[in-house]
Amino acid sequence: MQQDPARTLTGNAQERWLLDGLSASGSTWDVLAQQVFMAQRNFHISDVERYSMDAWDDYLGSRSRILGYIGQREIANTVVLT
Repeated sequence: MQQDPARTLTGNAQERWLLDGLSASGSTWDVLAQQVFMAQRNFHISDVERYSMDAWDDYLGSRSRILGYIGQREIANTVVLT
């Protein structure tokens, strides 16, 4: 399920709202404040990679779409605070 590109943490409407807002923003910083980690975390507990399923690690498609959008449009002032 984690690998399913259709999975979204935000829902489709909110993800679109976020991407549209990032494109239209004229702010010095675009701050994405949230309660769960967006960065990939590997806990290095064993030889098997283990990731948090209560964070963006469980929504690889959604995270990839958002980060890809930021990268493709060269939105260089985005900060994620958790």
